[in-house]
Amino acid sequence: MDLVLYTGTGCGKCATVKALLANLKVSYAEKNIFTLTQDEIISLGLKQIPSMLVDGKLVYVGDKKQSELKDILKVF
Repeated sequence: MDLVLYTGTGCGKCATVKALLANLKVSYAEKNIFTLTQDEIISLGLKQIPSMLVDGKLVYVGDKKQSELKDILKVF
């Protein structure tokens, strides 16, 4: 499974999701949106962070609990 977590500097929800993924022992690549171009953000369809790109599908995860993240990761 390919997993990319899109985050931002100072984002509290991003830190929470990173901690949840660490608890689940999930490997992922992290990209800070402040290092992306506007074209990259638009082409990805990023509207809010934190979001995960899971096997090519973008999912907003800022309001997810650990059990919900597990379910999202099982689907993909």
